[in-house]
Amino acid sequence: MDNISLKTFIFLKKLKKILKCPVSNFVMEKLKEQAMVSTDKLKLTTKTFMELPEDTNLPNGWGKRELALHLEGWDEEMIKVSEHIIAGKPFIWTEYFPEDLDLDEVNQSFLDKNKKLSSSEAVKKFQDTRDKLIGIYERIIENYFQDDERLLNFYSLWGHDVHHLKQAGVDTKEIES
Repeated sequence: MDNISLKTFIFLKKLKKILKCPVSNFVMEKLKEQAMVSTDKLKLTTKTFMELPEDTNLPNGWGKRELALHLEGWDEEMIKVSEHIIAGKPFIWTEYFPEDLDLDEVNQSFLDKNKKLSSSEAVKKFQDTRDKLIGIYERIIENYFQDDERLLNFYSLWGHDVHHLKQAGVDTKEIES
């Protein structure tokens, strides 16, 4: 955070809960600012992914095609969550993604349901879904933003991208700064 330390920000959020008062405009604007920064980082990770060479290989054996389908699958999940946020429901990770969720099974399902797509079709599907998700993020920030710091996790998908970009050998320092 630029003008306020994380420690001060957390203190203000705790104070708000103790006093049971509405969040100040200042804190709400800081939450929105962080969400916008995360959305910008998601745009950057998307651009970086699109620039990966076709022959990209990850340590788990995935190529660019499989990574595109994996990222697209999680984008679709976040789009489903966004519908609840737009409806005014609170964002709680475990309500959407239970702790006992078998991630390997979910990831495999993303690949299985798109097994007939070529690499270029998979990348196009990812790009289209990601563009849709970014648009939804921007719309939520503008019109449906909630007074809940947990919502920042909703915008943290770029960190998932960074994890996989690093696996693909990409230097992500610029994205992470």
